[in-house]
Amino acid sequence: MNIIQSLKNRKTPMRRRLFTYMLALAIIVLFFLACGLFFLGHFTSSEKKAESSLSYQMQTYERKISKYFEDLTRMGNSLSESVARKTENYLAEEGIDLESLTDDGERIYALQEQLFEKLSAEFMKTDCSGAFIMLNATVNTSVPDAELYRTGLYFRRDPVDETDDKLLLYRGNASIGRKNGIMPHRQWRLEFKTDEFTGYEKFSQRASATDKTPYLTTAAFLPDKSERTMNFIIPVTGKNNAVYGLCGFEISENYFKRFFAQVSVFDHLTCMFFPEVKDEFHVGEGFSAGVFGGYYLPPQGTFNLKHLGKGLVTLSPVDGDSSFVAKTQRIYVCGNERMLVAAYPKEEYDRAVANNVISVVLLILLLVCTTFAVCMFFSKKFLRPLLKGLEQIQNQQHKTAKSQFAEIDDLFAFLAQQDRLRDEETERLRTRCDEQSDSLEQKQACIDRLAYSRKNEVSPDDYEMFKVGLKTLTKTEKQIFRLYLDGKTADEIMEICRIQKGTLKYHNHNILGKLGVSSRKQMLRYATLLKQENDGSL
Repeated sequence: MNIIQSLKNRKTPMRRRLFTYMLALAIIVLFFLACGLFFLGHFTSSEKKAESSLSYQMQTYERKISKYFEDLTRMGNSLSESVARKTENYLAEEGIDLESLTDDGERIYALQEQLFEKLSAEFMKTDCSGAFIMLNATVNTSVPDAELYRTGLYFRRDPVDETDDKLLLYRGNASIGRKNGIMPHRQWRLEFKTDEFTGYEKFSQRASATDKTPYLTTAAFLPDKSERTMNFIIPVTGKNNAVYGLCGFEISENYFKRFFAQVSVFDHLTCMFFPEVKDEFHVGEGFSAGVFGGYYLPPQGTFNLKHLGKGLVTLSPVDGDSSFVAKTQRIYVCGNERMLVAAYPKEEYDRAVANNVISVVLLILLLVCTTFAVCMFFSKKFLRPLLKGLEQIQNQQHKTAKSQFAEIDDLFAFLAQQDRLRDEETERLRTRCDEQSDSLEQKQACIDRLAYSRKNEVSPDDYEMFKVGLKTLTKTEKQIFRLYLDGKTADEIMEICRIQKGTLKYHNHNILGKLGVSSRKQMLRYATLLKQENDGSL
């Protein structure tokens, strides 16, 4: 069987072995490349990307919400102090108390006129949809349900375009509004009705001169309107722990949507704000905002919070199928814990997870197929000249053959030289063999006689003790003994065994004692006889 056929018929052909090595190397390189890309974040899972994006979105949203209510609290406190001071000054000038304003339309008008300028000034500096002042007095106690009515001022931005500075009067004396360029809305009324004012009842239960913490109501519909609002309420307190009423700002749902619209990587992001923290909440109790300049579909109904893992939760509707993937965070606003939610549709999340899995699988398949094809191509290309060279060697063409690889040409030259040297060596050995064949028998006879004479000089008992003692030598002693037999000197033995002169003397003493000989010369003689008896081996 020729060389090429032998290579082809081997259990592990050269081409397959080379292909395996190249494939293993490629897999190792791809593995470390994939690890590098993974740690650099290129193969980050969809869950982690969603959590990271929502966390960043939540941080932005939380900072804006916190700053918003901090500014609102500061402006509300300023408004409350100004209203209290102006009310006290007016009452002092008139020499009356707040209760005396009831049923006194002229004085109420005069006080509203003084408060109007301050309320409008503070309102224009505040990001909100409306502002109000409510005093514990009424114009007419003779009307039905008079105990529910309170005098005050309330104006807000035009609901058609809340970005405009145009204001409309909802409560208060209409003539004061016209005088200041604020026209009454078609739903205008002279006074507030407390049962229609969102949060008044709860505020009244906690309001006191010593507690000036702002109160934030849940979202509720304005009377006779389809728009929901939140009221930011601050008590108006004066001297002697007197509670004059309340003031604050209104935040409408539409204004919240525009003001808190987010710039986001999500196409359908929804950021929600809830005045209360619950595991089950109704969207109508809070406000929501979408993406700035993008499509926004506010969620509807009641949702349950379920943990999804990796810091995410799902908002599962009690009724319906519009689920969301979200990030939640609790913050403190107006002294109470509130909830923020940043969410986007779960179907988009599921689609991103599926696309990520498909992308990774396709990438892996592409890399594997490409690696396999490249390894197959280069293994064949690499072995082709080698197999051709082997064929030339088999056909005895290497003496004149040339290839495209310098290594193979060097092999051809080497083989040709070896052929010449082999021929020369063969001829030389043939001649030497002829010369030495004549004296071989003479030399053998001489060796036999010498061995016999040496054997007669050896004490049989000492010789037997020598053979027994060989078996008792340690590993190191056997090594030193064999080095002596090989003709090594003491210096050479110390260098080979890496021992000191004193250590060698110690081992020599032990070796001679165990073998029962008196000198190294006697030891070597016995060893020579033993090798002759064992056909050259010890």
